[in-house]
Parts: sequence; C-alpha cells; structure tokens
Amino acid sequence: MTRSTQYLGGALLALVIVLAGCLASRPVSPDRAVSFSVSVPSTNEVRSSLLTSSSNELLYRIDGQEMTPIKGTLGPFSSASATGAINFTVDVPGGGKRVLSLQLNDATTHQPLGIGAVGIDLGGGSAPVSNLAVNLGSVVRNCYNIGTAAYYTNTAYGFNSNQLAIYLSYGPTYDIAFNPIGGGYQIIDAQGNTAPYNASSIAFLGNGDFVDHDVVPPDSDFYSQSSAAKAASGAAVTIFEAGDIYCVKLATIPGAHAWIRVKTPGAGMTSPSVQFRVNDTQSFFSYYRTPPDTASATPCPAH
Repeated sequence: MTRSTQYLGGALLALVIVLAGCLASRPVSPDRAVSFSVSVPSTNEVRSSLLTSSSNELLYRIDGQEMTPIKGTLGPFSSASATGAINFTVDVPGGGKRVLSLQLNDATTHQPLGIGAVGIDLGGGSAPVSNLAVNLGSVVRNCYNIGTAAYYTNTAYGFNSNQLAIYLSYGPTYDIAFNPIGGGYQIIDAQGNTAPYNASSIAFLGNGDFVDHDVVPPDSDFYSQSSAAKAASGAAVTIFEAGDIYCVKLATIPGAHAWIRVKTPGAGMTSPSVQFRVNDTQSFFSYYRTPPDTASATPCPAH
C-alpha cells in the first residue's frame, strides 16, 4: 500500500520518490524491491502549468516487464506559492525494463496540465541508478493544443510546423487531419503525397489518463483512421470520445510519435479539440519540445 507524506508549500518544484528496498551494484532479481530518488526540475513549463489552477494532484504509474502496473495519486495540494515538495513511498519489483510516468493534474477538474516519463533498466548487468529526473511538459500551452473551432470539417495539421490547414490537405507538411464521421469526428492519416489514408500511422491506446497509455504500441495496432483503430481494439464507440488517447507516427518529425488526448470530441458543427506531447527518440512520452515550441521568435499561436 502506498504511504504518502506531503509538504504542501505550493507549486510543485521537486518530487522525491523512494521505492522501498535497496539497490545494490549486482543484478536485481524480480522479487527484490528497488530504491530511487526522483526529482521534477523547476522549469517554466511546470510553473506555468501549476499556476493555471488553485490546487493540483500528481498521478504516477510504473509498469514494465513481468510486473503488475503500480499507479497512485498524490494530493490535492495548493499551488499558491512558488515552492513545495511531495514525498511518498511505494514498492516496485526489480528486474527488467520499467517506465515511470507522471501526470500533473488540476485537482478540481482532474484534467492533465503536464506529463513526463523516464525509462529504468533493472535487468541483469545494468548499472545501478539511484537518482532520476523527470521533466514534465505542458499539455495546456498553445504549442501542444489543437482546437479547430473555426473550421468545423476536414482540418489538417503538421506537428513540425504547428501548421493548421482549414481544409483537407495532405502531403509531406502534414501528419493528421480531423475528419467528420458518423455524427462525430476521427483522426485520419494525412501524410500521403497523393491522397489521405495512405499510411497506417494512428493507434488507439485507450481512454483515461495519459499515464495509463505512455508507450508506443506494436505496429499491428496502427491504422490509417482512428475509427478503424478503435474498432480493432473492440471499442463500442469508434468516433472521438472525451479522454480518448491515440499514438500517431509522425512523418514531419522522422522517427517521432505524438500522444494525442481528446479534450472535447466535437459533433456536427461543433469541432473537436485535443492536447498532445511528442517524443522523437523514446518509445514513451519522455520530455521533448517540438520545433515550433523551441523557436524563440514568437510564441505558438492559438488554433
């Protein structure tokens, strides 16, 4: 059972996680628990996310090879000032690769403000790790939100440019398009040079929290339309639903994936809105800033 002690001085600037047990220099057996200290660095993204709400909560999840996923929630805690820390204890079995995922929420709405993850290798022969840093990337800033309210149908988007087209476009400057279907909306592939639907680039991960769907699924889970991906997963409703999470292979950022969560599903003339994070090297949503975000000339525009 998770036990937590919290120092609630306000905005979360550091997180310390102690996993019960001890990490030796020798390989760790699967039945032995492991200890880590984990910190969330104080970044502008963390501070700005915290300040969007009066109180916050932190979700954590650890999953990996031959283990039952462990998930917990800390908070709510006040975000009224600029300092604070949370400490908690949780048992995690050693052995194999693990992913520790974090999600900062608005404690009132339980909607995500920022996410981040880090990989941990506890397999035989791996060097011991005692300190981990997890950067949280905002999912509320303009660079990581798409709202197509002005264009209710067939809107294309390119992640490398933050370019939103007001009609159905496709080709090397786009990754996805939002397409009306069955009274609702879906994501379709927009990467083909001659027509949409050319690439199997969209996978349905599930519905709920980002931390529950933090890794890239097998290639067999990807389809050219999100409705087909949902149908293949056995979902009863294949159009957008609030909280749906998709993984998309990106053509405009080679080798990268986007984790997309539906905020509002849209229907008829009411268009959908989504939030996302991208990673270009890891198979989970570890911290990465898209090129439009890193460009310092102007901030990302609201769509």
